Amino acid sequence: MFERIIVINDTIATLFSGLSKSKVDGYIGLIVSTGTNMATFFDSKNIPKIAKISNWEGSIPVNLESGNFNPPHLTEFDKELDIHSENPGVHRFEKVISGLYLGRIFKTIFPDSEFDPDSGARGIVEIINKAEQMESNYIFAALKIYERSAKLVSASIAGLIALLSEYRRIEKIRIVAEGSLLWSEVNGKKHYFYLVQDTLLSLLENLKLSGLEVKISEIDKATLTGTAIAAL
Repeated sequence: MFERIIVINDTIATLFSGLSKSKVDGYIGLIVSTGTNMATFFDSKNIPKIAKISNWEGSIPVNLESGNFNPPHLTEFDKELDIHSENPGVHRFEKVISGLYLGRIFKTIFPDSEFDPDSGARGIVEIINKAEQMESNYIFAALKIYERSAKLVSASIAGLIALLSEYRRIEKIRIVAEGSLLWSEVNGKKHYFYLVQDTLLSLLENLKLSGLEVKISEIDKATLTGTAIAAL
């Protein structure tokens, strides 16, 4: 006798958790923590590899592995970090966004500093929050690294929303976001989240998609909720 086994990653689970709220036209699961990734639903007819397979019809959850994107406009510091990373040449997008690498970027810029690169995004946030105790060039660099990460997350979301809008009419989108970096606080405010939100609205306006209602939500125990939905 065979038992049913559900295999699911955290991004898909976060995506599914959005189904626990009121129905909308589009769903996105977003992780911005030690790593970064996105997931969404596509209609099976828009996925070439399964479009012609029988019994595969309807909405399909897709793990995008967006962190593996190789973005343009990277700096010399990004290139140096990549060369000395565990996996050179891959996950370049993740290496300029996620918490694991933000501290390493800072250390690459200031190799003679006492900064611990393994402190990651937490170390970057600590520099910003303790500005009065830090050198001005450290504060400037930390803030730029932090804000660039948020803006790139916004760009990735905007690109995905634009793609979904090509396939079908969308008026409301729910983004369930998980991760300590995305919800991190600077001077008592969720600076990263608000920067993602504001930049996203600006980008959508440039894409002539400003009429969309987009909400970024934080759901308590999102991955657990999404896993339960998948099991059902």
